[in-house]
Amino acid sequence: MAIDPTASQVLNQVLDALAIGTVHLTESTLYGSSGLVFPDGATATCLHQLQEGTVWLDGPTIELQVIHPGDVAWVLRANGHRGRTSEHAHAVPLAEAQLDLGPGVSKRVRCGEGPLKARIFTSNIMWSAPDPHPLFDLFPSLFVLRKEEQDEGLQALLHLLEVERDSGAAGSPVVASRLTELLWIHLVRRAAREGLPEPGLLDGLSHPGVAKAMTAIGERPADAWTLEGLARIAGMSRTQFARTFRRRVGLTPFDYVRRWRVHRAQELLRDGRLPLDAVATEVGYASSVSFSRSFSAVTGVPPGQWRRQHTLT
Repeated sequence: MAIDPTASQVLNQVLDALAIGTVHLTESTLYGSSGLVFPDGATATCLHQLQEGTVWLDGPTIELQVIHPGDVAWVLRANGHRGRTSEHAHAVPLAEAQLDLGPGVSKRVRCGEGPLKARIFTSNIMWSAPDPHPLFDLFPSLFVLRKEEQDEGLQALLHLLEVERDSGAAGSPVVASRLTELLWIHLVRRAAREGLPEPGLLDGLSHPGVAKAMTAIGERPADAWTLEGLARIAGMSRTQFARTFRRRVGLTPFDYVRRWRVHRAQELLRDGRLPLDAVATEVGYASSVSFSRSFSAVTGVPPGQWRRQHTLT
């Protein structure tokens, strides 16, 4: 089920916070029985297009998928995922493969010996913000769009990106970044329209009642939300709402509230003008202690330390 049009504001807010910073383009060729382990990265995302052959794609957060020529695979968190020429082929870290610098912004990687088995074109995305939106990991770990499912717009973007990879023209890094950002948004839209068989942001927004509650939280994260109030907005009973929200989003309603509050707090902390207790009040916490506890639970560090690392200069 596609997301409710009235809930698209939540998706827009998250996408706006996930502005693309740097894009590295790589063409990997796999020979014989071989494979590559793509590097880890908490703020990295990979968009793979298989240009030739067949690839078995899997990783710590994704189940095995067989990718065919023309298919596009979006891997949200790099996390050491791997692409192999067969299910049992050995994969080596990207750093151990043969690397050649190509024209423009591209790199060319070669792995294995024997006949050519696969050729993969990858856009490696580094987000502009040092820390992604707290709802970043509610996007799907993997989204595969088969060649026969792609529309003309996506195919045009893929073609332009391939041309840019080979051109080496002035401004190629900027053009590659813009094209990849358009491609990323296009894939998010497609995933939102199709629905996904896993809990997360898109699945939650595809449920009318849950989407209403998610939208209200995103608009006013500092409100004193209660389960009764959110259930009323969703038009559901407390029990039904709590169960449905957890099943569709993968978080409890209050975990979701906390993530939105942390996102707003990060904006205020990065600005650097308000003291911690004022930030706590601004985002809906009665004390700096409860604010610090929630902030640390989401980011792994207390707000004071986070601000020292991220304050605008």
